[in-house]
Amino acid sequence: MVNYADNVHAILEKAGIEKGLLIDCTGYFESEDLGRKIKIEKKSFEKAEEFLNNETDVKGIFVEENMISRFEEEFCEGVYEKIEQSRIVLFVCGRNPLTRDEVFEILSGQRMEFLNIQGYTKAGLCSAMDKLGFELIAEENAESKKAEIMSDNTLLARESTVHRYLAWLEQYISAGLTAEYYIQAYQACGRKAVSGSGNKNNAPFLSIVTRTQGRRLEALRETFLSLEGQECLDFEVLVMGHNLNDEERRNVESVIEETPKYFREKVRLIQVVGGNRSTPLNKGFEAARGEYAVILDDDDIVFDHWVSSFKEKAEKYPGRVIHAYVIAQEWYSFQTSAGKESLRAGGSPQNQFCRDFHLINELNGNYCPVLGLAFPLYPFRKMNMRFDETLDTAEDWDFLMRVSCICGVVDVKEPTSMYRLWKNAENSHSLHSEKEWVNNTNRIRKRFRNKPLLLPVEYIDEMIQIAEKNASFYGTKVEERGQVTPLYYDNGSGFNERCVKRTGSRKALPEIYYEFVDFEIEGLISSIRWDPNETGYIFVENVRILITTDDGKVIEKKIPQMNTNGLKNRNQIVFFHPDPQIVIHFNKKIRISKIVITGTLRNDITEDMHNSIALQYNSSVVRKTKKAVKAVGKKILRKY
Repeated sequence: MVNYADNVHAILEKAGIEKGLLIDCTGYFESEDLGRKIKIEKKSFEKAEEFLNNETDVKGIFVEENMISRFEEEFCEGVYEKIEQSRIVLFVCGRNPLTRDEVFEILSGQRMEFLNIQGYTKAGLCSAMDKLGFELIAEENAESKKAEIMSDNTLLARESTVHRYLAWLEQYISAGLTAEYYIQAYQACGRKAVSGSGNKNNAPFLSIVTRTQGRRLEALRETFLSLEGQECLDFEVLVMGHNLNDEERRNVESVIEETPKYFREKVRLIQVVGGNRSTPLNKGFEAARGEYAVILDDDDIVFDHWVSSFKEKAEKYPGRVIHAYVIAQEWYSFQTSAGKESLRAGGSPQNQFCRDFHLINELNGNYCPVLGLAFPLYPFRKMNMRFDETLDTAEDWDFLMRVSCICGVVDVKEPTSMYRLWKNAENSHSLHSEKEWVNNTNRIRKRFRNKPLLLPVEYIDEMIQIAEKNASFYGTKVEERGQVTPLYYDNGSGFNERCVKRTGSRKALPEIYYEFVDFEIEGLISSIRWDPNETGYIFVENVRILITTDDGKVIEKKIPQMNTNGLKNRNQIVFFHPDPQIVIHFNKKIRISKIVITGTLRNDITEDMHNSIALQYNSSVVRKTKKAVKAVGKKILRKY
């Protein structure tokens, strides 16, 4: 028999019980085990209810896990209310029906005996108690003392890749399979009208979580207006009022009341006190009833197919994170002559967030605005994947990378929303120092380095092509001098493999000097495209492209005059993604004899460069009207 008494002192201390009366329905404990200030009454589970009604000094009740299934029948509402009102702690004694190695062995298909598994795992018990209206407040575990054995089963071999991944996952999601037995302490926290995942028949597809501090009311009105125009209305809106005072709460309630009745019925205002930027997200995801959740801050705008695009992809690729393209735009807030707050765009839309999700590139930094991401809620509810409330910045990037490594990602390859970046109003970059951003980025990257990476299958072919074209990417030594890059030219049939010239650099990296010749036979050319390399995560600096025409005229192009799918940063172009491109379009078709490209090419992108680009593009991105932006977004996608 398991000796739970070894753990009872520790669990009582964690639960804050120093004296009083305990009901023991298990028969495991004796009063002398617990000291003079604590008394134990041994009662059968059936008689515990009657005893509770006659005693006022009960501090806790010990039960076995096999009694949990009887709680709904045996614990009437009156007894539950007494447990809740008297703050009586419910202690559940249990043992894992399976060890971690047994689970791995089952996965390998090598368990020979008949499986008759009964009981709760630690995580399973927490889930069952949550549905009954109990919250876990403490636990004590007795870890399994079985000696590690050598195994020829790859899933059990400690250093195999699959074992390390499964072990990391089991530990991360807190399944608790390494504990032989445990005692968990619970307090009643109120019966839930709606269970964690909601009533399947009535639950919406999408839960929209909107953080607000009640300071951007006009922007919040526009956010609501864009939601009112959705093609698909299968959503709810959770407005997370963070640290609102009475006036701010009334203002937010007033904006909600302005909305049409059908929309207002979808909205819940939930007050959140304390914590940081991540706290309202955790509270919102906890309260969400949908299958998926998305974060839409109180100053952004979505297009009419935003929800429907998420839903269409979720039905086709269930369980994946859904990533949609996002248009970015600068905006200004100002006061009218009448003293009313008004908003206006500050420029044209930009396309730096209109690209596919790329897991490997995303390890370097966050290039996915959070309003373009719909997360399946199962990992949050059941796999311990929550927003890290110790992070003041980049909490969405950290969460995205943890969930995407488990679920995978599917792209919506068109803009469905607009990320408004404010030139003269506070935002996450203005509220937090560059040092905070750097520190949090480094913390998140350290986590990447300490866990196995489950690589989606779609990256395998890409990595093979990279290895074929650029051996140095995987550490193979190549000559720096003479590295070959392609220059494509459009003489009427677009950029293709028939219209390309390749040459090696005459200088050793990081210096580059490419000379492309013999264009005379190619006819009239309308544009050229230089691809610095295949892999990306590089930057080129002080690049000059000298085009010599057939009559001897030299046309010089510098970085400001170049089109690119990278990010311009003063005299640099930075490429975080594969297939970097620089394009030059001519006003009219010309005949070319020679093209020379000079500058430097490096792959040591620094933190300062990361932050400079983040700050620049988080304060220089733009939109005009909803209709115009959608049109411009489609034009951007056709550009290359």
